[in-house]
Amino acid sequence: MDTAWFRHPRLGGLALGIAPQDSAAAAPWTRQREFTSPRFENVWRDADAAVAEGRTNRSWTWGPGPWFDYKEFYHQSPNGLRQVQYFDKARMEINNPATTSGPLADVTNGLLPVELVSGRLKLGDGTGPDQNEQREPALLPVAGDPLAEKHDAPTYASFRSVATSDNGYKDQNKVGQRVGATLGKDGAIGFRQDLAEQRGTDIAVYESVTGHNVPRVFNDFRNGGPIPAIAAFGLPITDAYWVRAKVGGQAKDVLVQIYERRVLTYTPANPTQY
Repeated sequence: MDTAWFRHPRLGGLALGIAPQDSAAAAPWTRQREFTSPRFENVWRDADAAVAEGRTNRSWTWGPGPWFDYKEFYHQSPNGLRQVQYFDKARMEINNPATTSGPLADVTNGLLPVELVSGRLKLGDGTGPDQNEQREPALLPVAGDPLAEKHDAPTYASFRSVATSDNGYKDQNKVGQRVGATLGKDGAIGFRQDLAEQRGTDIAVYESVTGHNVPRVFNDFRNGGPIPAIAAFGLPITDAYWVRAKVGGQAKDVLVQIYERRVLTYTPANPTQY
């Protein structure tokens, strides 16, 4: 149902379309597939233990388990370093080990999609250049096989003109309409009626804060899980668009919507839980 991409060394910085820089992070922990903090494990278990144990047919909230951890520079964290751990669907963070408030006990879910679309790497809470490093938007496919050669799928950069990331962009309220809009790799927008007729494409909610429309299939998914939607997904920063992407080497129509904390995707041909 959703994807999010890594911004540091395992993919060689591909998430932001550039090579990693030594100044951006400290050395990783050595046991990368183990939880680096019981707080990360508790958040994971609340959402995904039932999936791992086969007690639900809901798809993963985070993924089967962690696969990379790192100490990233973050201005407000102790010694300027925060602990992060990457999962298939998102990145967990502990900015301040001394606090345990909030819906996830002060574990946050990184704003990776915002960084990928805008190219702005957050190095702290501040708004100045000392805590924000401007790079190019990511040229990584927003959906489908991430390393497919000569891919034609739209990238995160393709969404920049229709995304809300410090530019005040908002879409009109379209509640009651259906999503048939398509988006190409060059950012060109089209429309396909056959896709608009797919199940779950009727727009159920308009998020006025960021100014984007949420189709029913994504609204039901984000609100039907064990983690509060605002903590796990954040607000949408784009409307939903159909893209053509290679999935498992095969070209498919995929409905994509970018949120602050992850990307949701819907492929009608997939099993119901996905």
